[in-house]
Amino acid sequence: MQDPKYQYAHKKESIKKRTISIYLPTIAKVDAWKAAAKAANMTLSKFIQEHVDNSLRDEYSPGTGSRRKLQQRIEQLEGELASTERQIRRFDAMEEKMDRVLRHQQIERFAETDLSGKLPIVRRVDRELIDIFKRRGFVAFNEVLGLLKIKPHETNVVKGIDEQLNILDVNGLLEKEATGWRYRG
Repeated sequence: MQDPKYQYAHKKESIKKRTISIYLPTIAKVDAWKAAAKAANMTLSKFIQEHVDNSLRDEYSPGTGSRRKLQQRIEQLEGELASTERQIRRFDAMEEKMDRVLRHQQIERFAETDLSGKLPIVRRVDRELIDIFKRRGFVAFNEVLGLLKIKPHETNVVKGIDEQLNILDVNGLLEKEATGWRYRG
């Protein structure tokens, strides 16, 4: 029979070989880990072991790639997304500016006169202008330019809008009142 004082010696040696020390940055972190282990109804050793094993399994299982690689990919995609969003904003601003220039050119044509300088050249009325009156029914004089996003200092455009309003009035679609225009269509 084995001497009782050496009976558990091989177990003690095995435990020593399987033991590691972990130094956490703060005592609060140690307390948090202990509380989490207790809440999970586990020993602290088992809790740490399970979480490390889960992390390693996630890190190296086929198809997932390492967490570090996934984080790098996320950062790359976020950079591409930000770049694409900036480009979209630039394109939207350019499109808006081009639309505004085109509309202004179309509206300015109403201010043009024929070669004799007396009669306005016949043009189609801007659809947006008619739609505004259809939706609102009545538009005050001081609101027309704002609704069309036209600045008062754009004199040719303002003349073109005024000419269109007069054409709509002559044709019975608008009626000029004391403070604005009323849609009659």
